[in-house]
Amino acid sequence: MRKRSGYQTKNKGKLKTLNFNIIEPTTSKEALKYTTFQTFNVIVVNENFDVGKDGTNKVLKYLEGLTMSIRRQIFAVLISSTFATMDYMNTLNKSVNLIINKDEISELGLILKKEMEENEYFYHVFKDFQRKLGKV
Repeated sequence: MRKRSGYQTKNKGKLKTLNFNIIEPTTSKEALKYTTFQTFNVIVVNENFDVGKDGTNKVLKYLEGLTMSIRRQIFAVLISSTFATMDYMNTLNKSVNLIINKDEISELGLILKKEMEENEYFYHVFKDFQRKLGKV
């Protein structure tokens, strides 16, 4: 069993204060198994989480391949040591909604709350239209 790092424990607490139920898979296979049975509102993934020999993060790859109607229901957050927090150009490149640099992880709760509110405002019309069409 993998030992949990100090910042993982702190992040879990911050996510719980935002009323999220937390699931902590230890492998990408386990993470993808969870996504088979339910759609998550938020997925937080470290850029180095269970990276394969080819350098691919299977969770990020999975998110890239989702249809737009499903993907827009998920707020994907990438924890990175290489990209800057709220680097919007790389969020597009990585198919995530938000990047948070590890150096600013202490602000996870505040940043996540703000960005999720902006995301909801931005996609409100799209999501409402999808509901009316019965696609969600």
